[in-house]
Amino acid sequence: MRPYDERLDHLLARAAKVFAERGYHSTTMRDLAAA
Repeated sequence: MRPYDERLDHLLARAAKVFAERGYHSTTMRDLAAA
């Protein structure tokens, strides 16, 4: 896997975790940036 792909996978996994914890409508861009 290329480094870009690994970084993207990591970002998507963190975003999915934040959405699961806070819900879609309660998640802000700040929450995603902090993850």
